[in-house]
Amino acid sequence: DEFHWAVAWGSMTPAAKKMLRHPKKFKNVTFGVAFSHTDPDLLDAIQTIKAARVATKFSGGTYHPKVYGFRSGKRAVAIIGSANFTFGGLVKNWEAAIQVTGEVSAPFFVDLFNFTKESAKLGEPVTPQFMSAYRASYKRASRMAKPPRNPMDGLKGINPAGLNSPLVSMGWEEYV
Repeated sequence: DEFHWAVAWGSMTPAAKKMLRHPKKFKNVTFGVAFSHTDPDLLDAIQTIKAARVATKFSGGTYHPKVYGFRSGKRAVAIIGSANFTFGGLVKNWEAAIQVTGEVSAPFFVDLFNFTKESAKLGEPVTPQFMSAYRASYKRASRMAKPPRNPMDGLKGINPAGLNSPLVSMGWEEYV
């Protein structure tokens, strides 16, 4: 009956297209937009959904949850883990998650639904003005160099002989 989500990033995947067929089921659904990683096509699609938000009022750190809550009658299910709502998170990456099932009134689900409600307060609705600025940011971010997936790629190993240099044990005054 309801989607209660707080997710760092999302993409217009087949799963997103299925979810978007049920806009009235959105209760508190918030997507992060840090680093312009969320697909602007997904954000365009949620513009008309009142209970959908983008996290823009998050100060410090990065809005980075991966919380998917579902309510149907008195039953609830949650999937919490490392996967973003992106092609990588849902298909390509090596991710981990747990599924919890129970009564909506269980403390776990009360806390989870409160978390998604509080997450929605960190956001704002997607407006045409927001989309205009976000699309420009997304385009700019797509042109930026990405760091290597493996941080050791292209780095040479340390030469142990260099550790024998007198420079290693010199103090600043001696060095100067």
